[in-house]
Amino acid sequence: RGNDRWGLAVCTVLQARTLLDQDDPTASLVAQEGVDHARRAGDRHLLGIALTQIAHLSTAGGDHQTAISAASGPYMVMTGMNDSATAVKITHGIRVSSIAK
Repeated sequence: RGNDRWGLAVCTVLQARTLLDQDDPTASLVAQEGVDHARRAGDRHLLGIALTQIAHLSTAGGDHQTAISAASGPYMVMTGMNDSATAVKITHGIRVSSIAK
């Protein structure tokens, strides 16, 4: 199990998603483990999914700063972009979304 970095990342990210769907209080911890495993595996797609999970959990918990930070991650990871203008657009989208709720 310890040698299969990708398998561990996939399983942890999927477990976090299941816990999130069940409103399990451990979902955030497992999602963070998913981020760590996805980074070690070098899988940008899984990393984006795990960061999105953290953004959803953080928004639901009222921690908008963490949500903004986590939500900018998937876009930057998937596109390879790392510019402040993109981060500002993502931040604005999350703020508008959280206000609408």
